[in-house]
Amino acid sequence: MPVFCQVCNRPLRSQASQLAGIGPVCARRVNEIMQQTLQETAAGGIIPNRMERFMEAIVAAQQAYRERIRRRRQRPEEQTANGVPEDRTVTGVPSATRGRDESLQVEFSDHEHAVVRSESGRSYNTTATTCSCPHYVHRLQHIGGQCRHIQAFHAARQGQSTLSPQPDTTPQATPRIIEITENTHLQNRTQFFHNIDWEDEDARESVLAIWRQNRAFDGIYMSQDDDAWEEMKGLASGEWEYRYENVLGGTGNSFGVEVEFELPYHVSKRDVAQALYEAGIIDRPEVFGYHGGANQVGPGFWRLERDGSLDNGLELVSPILFDRPEHWEQIEKATHVLREVGAFVNENTGGHIHLGIAPLDHRAYSWQRLARIGLGYERLFYRMGAADSQRYALTGQPGVHRGTSYASPLPDSAQRIRGTDSGEAARRSLSQSRYTIFNATNVDASYSRKPTLEMRYPNGTLDHRQIQAQVIVANAVVHQAAVIRNDSPQSAFTPGLMDTRNHLRIMNNATQAQEEESFRKFLDVLGNHTDRLAATWLYLRGSNR
Repeated sequence: MPVFCQVCNRPLRSQASQLAGIGPVCARRVNEIMQQTLQETAAGGIIPNRMERFMEAIVAAQQAYRERIRRRRQRPEEQTANGVPEDRTVTGVPSATRGRDESLQVEFSDHEHAVVRSESGRSYNTTATTCSCPHYVHRLQHIGGQCRHIQAFHAARQGQSTLSPQPDTTPQATPRIIEITENTHLQNRTQFFHNIDWEDEDARESVLAIWRQNRAFDGIYMSQDDDAWEEMKGLASGEWEYRYENVLGGTGNSFGVEVEFELPYHVSKRDVAQALYEAGIIDRPEVFGYHGGANQVGPGFWRLERDGSLDNGLELVSPILFDRPEHWEQIEKATHVLREVGAFVNENTGGHIHLGIAPLDHRAYSWQRLARIGLGYERLFYRMGAADSQRYALTGQPGVHRGTSYASPLPDSAQRIRGTDSGEAARRSLSQSRYTIFNATNVDASYSRKPTLEMRYPNGTLDHRQIQAQVIVANAVVHQAAVIRNDSPQSAFTPGLMDTRNHLRIMNNATQAQEEESFRKFLDVLGNHTDRLAATWLYLRGSNR
C-alpha cells in the first residue's frame, strides 16, 4: 500500500519518509514552522505543548501548500473578476512578542480567507474573526480579541498598506454559527495521526503536567461518600451541556470518531453522500469501500464508507480532531445531517473512538495500568457504551449494549503484561484482535500503522452530546493510565492484573447494587468532577441487561 505525504499528498518512496509520513521538503517546512511556534509561545509566557505545536505545523504546511496550488491555477485577472482582494503587505503592525512594529504579507485565497505571513516567515490562516496563531488561540479567542494578523487582514481587505496602532484585544462580535468551510478543514486525510517523540521524556512529562493540573484529584472518594454520589447522580440525570472549548483537559491529544448508522430502505446511500457533501462534511458526494478512500479525500474532510456489518448502513469516519470549537461543531453538524436524512442506530451499529497514544507512549507500565483499569471495570465499560440518550429522554429507560461480536472483552493475556515487556509486547497482550474493546493493534500493524488506541465498546449514536461524553471518558482513561502511580490516591482503585476478586468482567453476573458499588470505585479512578460527570451521565443511560 503506497504511503503519501501528510502535507502535499505525494507518494513517498524512501523508507525513512514512509515511516515519518512526510517527505523531506515538507518535513523541513514543518520543522521550521514548529520551531518558530515554540519560540513564540515560550516568548509569550506559554508552556510549549510539543504535540499540539507539531499538529499546528502540519496544518499550516497543508494550508500553505493548498494556497500555492490554488494561486498557481488562478491568474491575477481571474482573481479580480472573482472578487478576491489584492495581496498586500501591511506595515506598522505592532508585535507584542517582539516589542516592535512589523510588516505582514497578506495573501487572499478568497474574500473571507487569507494566509498572513510574518517577517519571520511563519504563516497563519486568518479570517475576519479567527486566526491560527498561538496568540489568538491561547489568549484572545476566548475574549473575542484581534491579533495582529486579523488586524492586517482587515487593513489589506480595505486596501490599506499601513495599519494605525490599536489594541489587539478589541472585542469582536462572533456569534456561534455552525459553519464548516475549507479553512476549518485542518487535519490530515490519510490516517488518524499524532506524533510525539516517545524518547523525549521531558516533552512528554511537560504535557502530562497539564493534565495533572487540570484534572487533579478533587479529594472526594465517591466509593465512600454517599452524599457526593447522590449529588452526582442528580446532576447526571439532566441533559448534557454540549461544550465547544476546554473539553479534554488541555494536553492537546488527538481523537477521532467513527459513526455507524443504518438507513431506511427508501433512503439511498447517494442521498446521504449528497447531504453530507452539501453540508461541507465530505468533499465529494461519494461512498467509498470499507476503509477505502483514505488517500482520496481532501485534508480535514470526513469520509463516508460502506461497512459489511450493517444491513443497509454506512460509516462516517472523521479526520484527526482536537479539542477545538470547529471540531466539536463538525461532530454536531455531521450528526444533525444524518438525523435529517433519516439515519438511525440499532443493535448493529457501533460508535468507535480513536485516541492518540502519546500520553501512553511506548512504556509497558502505562499499558499495564490501562489493562488494570479495563480488567477491573470491564462490565462497566460495556454499560457506559450501551448509553442511549434518546431512549432515556423519552422513556426513562437505559439502552442495552449491542453485544460482544464486534466489541470483544479483553483477552486473558492482558493479565500477563509485565513492566519489563516492550511496549509492542504489552499492546499485543492487551488486544490480540482488532475487535477488542481496547484495540491497540493499529499501533504496530505492518500494513497501516496508526498511533491510536481505538475504544470499540460504545454503541452507535447520532447524538453529538453522547459522542462528546464518550470521548471525555475514553480520553480520561488513557490519561489516567499514563499518570497514576502507586502513591496516587487513585491507585487503590485500579486492581492488580491478577486480583480477579476485584475485577468486574463482562462474563461476571452482578446485581445492580454490585455494579453501582464498582462504578463508584471507577469514579475514584477518574478523580475529578468533569470526567466523573460524563461517566455517570453515560452509566445512567446504559445497562448490561
